[in-house]
Amino acid sequence: MQADFLSQDTKEQIIDQYTTALKGIGRIIAEGQQTGLFRDGDEMELAAYYISLSQGITLWNAKGLYPIRVSADMVLDPLMKRG
Repeated sequence: MQADFLSQDTKEQIIDQYTTALKGIGRIIAEGQQTGLFRDGDEMELAAYYISLSQGITLWNAKGLYPIRVSADMVLDPLMKRG
């Protein structure tokens, strides 16, 4: 989104897609909080954390330095309610 070679229209489309994804994941987290599955906290903040973690793992694996085996359990673990 910071790349100079992207048009403003393209940047706005990327922002819209991220916002849509963030809100969708936020709704899923809010539902999980209501059922006691996910930890308490601001659902949008937790959604941003989840997206950042997922993208970071994807970028790490793309570099091929030390492949990380991705599993649902490990990716969801930071959202899970403890105790």
